[in-house]
Amino acid sequence: MEVKIYSNIWKQYLLLSVGLIFSLPITAYAFWGVNSLDEKNDLNFRPGLEAAFSSINPNTTYERAQYVFEVKPTKTLEQVMGLDRDGNVALITEVVARTERIKKPIDYTNLKSPAVVLLHSCSGLNQGSLPDLNRWKNSFTSHGYAVLVIDSVGTRDIKPYSNCWGIKRPIGKDRLVKDLFDAVAHLSSMPEIDSSRIFALGFSLGAMTAGISGSMADDRSYASKPHPRAVAGLYGGCRYRSENWLESKSSFPILWLMGSADQESPAAGCMSSVKELEKQGIGSEWHTYENATHCWDCKALDGFTKTAGNGSKVTYLYDEATTQDSEQRVLKFFEKFQTTLKQD
Repeated sequence: MEVKIYSNIWKQYLLLSVGLIFSLPITAYAFWGVNSLDEKNDLNFRPGLEAAFSSINPNTTYERAQYVFEVKPTKTLEQVMGLDRDGNVALITEVVARTERIKKPIDYTNLKSPAVVLLHSCSGLNQGSLPDLNRWKNSFTSHGYAVLVIDSVGTRDIKPYSNCWGIKRPIGKDRLVKDLFDAVAHLSSMPEIDSSRIFALGFSLGAMTAGISGSMADDRSYASKPHPRAVAGLYGGCRYRSENWLESKSSFPILWLMGSADQESPAAGCMSSVKELEKQGIGSEWHTYENATHCWDCKALDGFTKTAGNGSKVTYLYDEATTQDSEQRVLKFFEKFQTTLKQD
């Protein structure tokens, strides 16, 4: 009898030991690895503002556009080679129609600019995502927003695309949300930025980060940090196995845009949450695009095929009309929330 009892104890001890061994990498990440919430693992944001339309660099803020080009048709008298009245080749004078691009400074009503934090997908900043993120950046800066493009993946020591491994991703929910709130805090500290109008826009996992941040904003780790005024998400997943990424209540308004043909982040899994958020009455909105796939705005990835984390084989199809509409919806949504700062 004693032997049997001791045998059972040893079995339990062995199972516990094996479990601890396999959990060590996760535990290490959680406390001192790339997933740590320690300030040593925080993103390093570049100080100051870069020119609006310059190329994207990680964790860099771009100023709002300072000028626009006005295209003006002109006509000038110019000497060109041609045939004279006698049919001989000669210099003749004729009217030439041209267009002239006139650089005009933008006279903004508000001295401080609103700002948007762009949250990349699970793959981070790479050749596949940068062209489309750059288009979004330029769209915002041309509409008077400063833009901070953060990089939660590339500046940390993890393998490329490893943060697309679902529940095994090395950088988890808490760290991604902290990166967002740290970015908002950084923008709030800049004298050029309207701290009452800082927004966030995320794509896929970035959308999921923006979405869950609304329900995590009052957690002890983030409660003292500045929060975004509102956030928007494109083709974000709302449920991933046992994890919820979009809850029924939020501390700030959320715009959630989905595609009916998205098999990677099915819209059906979000309907309950988006309807409850809308009922909350703080200004949240949602919309589903018919026949839009995951990554409908990814021109650089048009036709890309893979097996998603949920096991579905998916193909990304770029949709110009849906992309343009989503850009306008996001801009219109952010414009609902005007400054609360006193104007001089």
